[in-house]
Amino acid sequence: MIARLLYVSCIVSVFAVSLLIHLVLNAKRYLMWSLVKGARGGRLLFYHTGSGLGHFRERLPYIGGLSGCMASMVALYVYILYPQAPPPAIYMKKGISHIPTYRIFPPHVSRGSINSMEVALTFDGGNDAGEAEEILHILRARGTKTTIFLTGEFIRRHPAMVKRMLEDGHEIGNHTMTHPHLTTYTTNFKHHTMPSVTREFIEEELKETERLFHHLTGRKMAPLWRAPYGEINDEILGWAHELGYIHVGWTTNYRKRETLDSLDWVKDPSSRFYLTADEIKERILNFGKEDHGLRGGIILMHLDTGRKKDRASERLGDIIDTLKEEGYRFVKVSELLKNTYPDRLALKDKAPPIP
Repeated sequence: MIARLLYVSCIVSVFAVSLLIHLVLNAKRYLMWSLVKGARGGRLLFYHTGSGLGHFRERLPYIGGLSGCMASMVALYVYILYPQAPPPAIYMKKGISHIPTYRIFPPHVSRGSINSMEVALTFDGGNDAGEAEEILHILRARGTKTTIFLTGEFIRRHPAMVKRMLEDGHEIGNHTMTHPHLTTYTTNFKHHTMPSVTREFIEEELKETERLFHHLTGRKMAPLWRAPYGEINDEILGWAHELGYIHVGWTTNYRKRETLDSLDWVKDPSSRFYLTADEIKERILNFGKEDHGLRGGIILMHLDTGRKKDRASERLGDIIDTLKEEGYRFVKVSELLKNTYPDRLALKDKAPPIP
């Protein structure tokens, strides 16, 4: 509020000073003459260049004063017409800090701390559970806990599978209700918010998934979400963050053109993005070899890839075993965040409330 008042005060002050300079230097000499001649000639006051105005140097104070007035008025008009949205009033941790949590945790994370040998293995579950049984068996056999992002449709179709995930100690995040496209990336390669996507739409997609999960399990989802297809922008992230959610992406090194998106979802062998199961394994194990390796990394895989053979799940056990031999420890995303921000507030103790 104080910053807003200072901003308006500065604009008004500039306008007043500019107007004063204009009047003092020009009113007596030009005002009446310019108004009469400008109106008679049908020309704008600012562009009138009659001989009575003299040379450009004589008109400079007039132009400067009027320009200052006009600029101040435009700035004030824009500020009033398009006021800056107030920061969202998101949950606060009473007794620990008076700083809103959205200022503590970012709305989007794609990597943990590079100072620890921790890595988070994450899976997305859209509608089908083609490889979910095999994946859960591999994880259970190795005592590996992961974060799994589920859609409402997956929860509705595979309730027994969801309960088994919880029994095995996995963390369940939100992957929206219907797995919709949120931005225009597929049409113009830009992450502009889809016309049909609003704050209310995001809230409905996340809250409906919450309700289904709570109704099935009696538990609340982790305050983590992953947008379908990775389609996000600041606006969408802000809407979800207001609901108490942190978006979880996957680790990417754009400089090295490396990513921990396994691309296991590409099922067409003729696609230039297609990777065999062995190539996916090497893609993950060789990530960051010349840098920080997989420290703090977030790996993206899927519970169903649509592949009939050469599936990434066939190499999942090898990936886990190799990374453990190299000294890595698999953790859930919530644990990764807590260890990444030890000097900040802990991740929300309670997940977003179920209405």
